[in-house]
Amino acid sequence: MNLVLLAPLGLAALAALLVPLLLHLRRRDERRPVDFAALRWLRQHPRPRFRLRMEEWPLLLLRLLLLALLALWLARPATTAVEASRHWTLLVPGVDPAPLLPPREGEQRRWLAPGFPPLQQAPAPADGHASLPSLLRQLDADLPAGDTVSVFVPARFAADGGLLQLSREVDWRVVRTPAVLPAADPAGPASGPALRLAVRHAGGVPGAHYLHAAAAAWSDEAALPAATGATPPGAAVDDVQSPWPVDAQVRAWLGEGAMPSALQDWVAQGGTALLASGVDLPSTDAVPLVRWQDADGLPLIAELPSGRGRILRFTRGLTAQAMPALLEADFPQHLHEALAPASPAASIADAGAYRPAAGASAFVPPPRDLRPWWALAVAALFLLERWFASARRRGGTA
Repeated sequence: MNLVLLAPLGLAALAALLVPLLLHLRRRDERRPVDFAALRWLRQHPRPRFRLRMEEWPLLLLRLLLLALLALWLARPATTAVEASRHWTLLVPGVDPAPLLPPREGEQRRWLAPGFPPLQQAPAPADGHASLPSLLRQLDADLPAGDTVSVFVPARFAADGGLLQLSREVDWRVVRTPAVLPAADPAGPASGPALRLAVRHAGGVPGAHYLHAAAAAWSDEAALPAATGATPPGAAVDDVQSPWPVDAQVRAWLGEGAMPSALQDWVAQGGTALLASGVDLPSTDAVPLVRWQDADGLPLIAELPSGRGRILRFTRGLTAQAMPALLEADFPQHLHEALAPASPAASIADAGAYRPAAGASAFVPPPRDLRPWWALAVAALFLLERWFASARRRGGTA
C-alpha cells in the first residue's frame, strides 16, 4: 500500500506554519513594573540583552501539526494497493493437466472456463458469451498489472473475432491434442437439436394446443407435458397444478397476471420462459427485443432479459383471430427460431496464429481516498489543541 497525493499543490498551505511561530514570538509576558528602593543603586542604563525565547512548546507543536494536517488534507491523500505479483496458469478444457510441472509458490492454476475454477474441479460448460477470447479479456482486465499469465491451448479452438490484444505479455503454449472447442453452427439456431417444451396453462386461457402441436412438429419427443418422461405427440398439456419437468429447456406459461414465483426463480438461474400476452412482465429498464414479427413488420414475440435467463412473451392472444400466423405451416419453425438462444458467430482458429499481442490499456484500480479519515484526525487534534489552550489560561500562565 503506497501513500500518494492527488493534489500536491495543496502543500502550498504549509506556508501557514509561519503564523503560529510569529504569534508565539511576538507574545509578551503580562508583567507590571514595580518601584523598589534598592533599584536606585543600579546603573541608569544597563546593557540591553536580547534572547529569543519560545514558551508553551507543547501548544506550539500542536498548532503546527494541526496546520500541517490541514495542508495535507488539501493535497488529497490517498492510498494505492500494491499486491504481490502472482503467476496464473490457465488450461483450456480438454487439455490434459498431467504433464504440468509441480506448481510454484503462489501459482494459480485454473481452467479457462466460466468462473475460472481450479484444476481440481470440473470446468463448467462455456455458453455463447464465454468463449476463449472473451474469457482471456475478462481475466486480463481483472488481474493486477504485475501478474503473469501462461495459457495452454489446443491446436484449434473456436474464436469469436479478430486477434487478441491484452494489456500484458502472455506465455502462449500450444498443446497438440485432438480436443477442439466446437464452433457455432452457421446455419443458425433452427438447425440445432429440437427444443424440449413444457406447457402449463390456467383455465380459460386458449392457445395451449397450438404450442403443443408446434413442439410435436419439432421432434417426436419435443413436447413434454408430463412431469416425468416424454409423452407421444398430441397428448394434452398439463394444467397449472402439475410440476415442471426438469429436462425442458423452455417453460411456457399461459395464464394472466403475475408470473409464478417458481418460474421467475428458474428464469433468474438461466432458464427460458414463454408467456401469454396477458402475463405481467417483471419491472425492468431493458428494451424489448423483437424475436418474431408478421409480414407487416408487427411484433409477435418480444424478448426481455431477466437475471441469467430470458423471458419471451406473445404480443397478441393465442387465437386464430388475433394471430393468424398460428395457422400457417411455418409457425413451428418461427416459434423454434424465436425460442432458441442466439449464438454468436464463431470460427475455428489456429492456436499458433492466434497468439495474443500486448499493448492494450490496463485497468488501473482507483486510489482509496483518505480525506474522511484525515478529517477525523484533524478534528481530534483541534480538540486537543483547544484543551491545551484553555488549560494554560486556567493555570494563569502567559
